[in-house]
Amino acid sequence: MSIRKYPLIHKALRPAITLALGTSLLIVPLSAYASDSISLTTKMAAGNPASSSPLIHPVQYEGSPLSVGENHLLSRKDIAQEWDDLDPDYLPDKAIEAVKALLTKQDFEDLFPYRLGSKEWFKVAEGKEYYKADQSDYFSYDNLISAVAEVSNIKIKISTRTGTSAQEIYRLDKEAKVETLVLRSDDFNSVANKIKPIDTVIVDCGTFLKEGFKKDRKRELAAFLANLSHETGGGWATAPGGPLKWDYSGMRISPGEPVPIWMLSSIQPAPNCSQEHQASVIMAAARSC
Repeated sequence: MSIRKYPLIHKALRPAITLALGTSLLIVPLSAYASDSISLTTKMAAGNPASSSPLIHPVQYEGSPLSVGENHLLSRKDIAQEWDDLDPDYLPDKAIEAVKALLTKQDFEDLFPYRLGSKEWFKVAEGKEYYKADQSDYFSYDNLISAVAEVSNIKIKISTRTGTSAQEIYRLDKEAKVETLVLRSDDFNSVANKIKPIDTVIVDCGTFLKEGFKKDRKRELAAFLANLSHETGGGWATAPGGPLKWDYSGMRISPGEPVPIWMLSSIQPAPNCSQEHQASVIMAAARSC
């Protein structure tokens, strides 16, 4: 086809081709500009709190996955991280040495000659209404030492939700390396309490009589024995001879009678006695009673 022969067609095609080329050249920059505009708008919206309000979830502090009464075996690494490791100075054999250094068997016999089931008790109790021929010497010195060995093998962990009384209490058997969840407050894992941090206190029961000056350790031991004397006392309404208190020595204390010196020490705690030591005393007393 010749231009010369078809001048009208030539005139019509020229503007059409020009328009098509111009349109194709404009399409790409316009689409790119549109993409950039959308991206910029998205970034501005993300940085503008008024245009976008993302949900912020409060941090939750989880307690133990164990149920009360359940236990599990820990590795040495677990014990180091979660229980402040095991101090060899607070193992049972060291605890026994500490007690024997402050209270010999003879001292114990001199302090508590009439304890329930002792030889002297049998001499005094024979023929009385409370006499039992097969009464065992449960509060003997040997049983005390056994209790010390058992209790000093324990560490206690108390986890408390900040600002509340909600707690989890754990027990660690040092020798077996077994952790047990002993107690959990009903509201420990409530919705309101889960967002509250957990404060933890760890008590090594093997520290009993292992720290401080010797005179303070003696006072601590006296407070311990006084607590045993009090907690193993009687005082019930139908007690033989009336509502009298029966202390650790098995002697009846009536109004007006002098109170044994070891009972007086329970009126006030021993000076410089740490909370950890007091907790150890309570644990040991609970085990021995």
